[in-house]
Amino acid sequence: MEFSTDLKSRIKKTIAKKGLLKPCTNCNHDEAIIIEPFIRLDLQDDSSVLSSGPEAIPSIAIVCAGCGKID
Repeated sequence: MEFSTDLKSRIKKTIAKKGLLKPCTNCNHDEAIIIEPFIRLDLQDDSSVLSSGPEAIPSIAIVCAGCGKID
């Protein structure tokens, strides 16, 4: 499911306000792409077992349009 135009605008403004849209540290390209939809980062109690539980952090993936580095 893609972000609404309003949500995408709010995300971009927040990211820019926090100074997160800087040139890529890998290739110095200055264009970033926001991947849709959200990314879920599951919290793990045990690093030897991969599980998806109720505890997770919804996140936004920012990808460099030049080299593909994900932040």
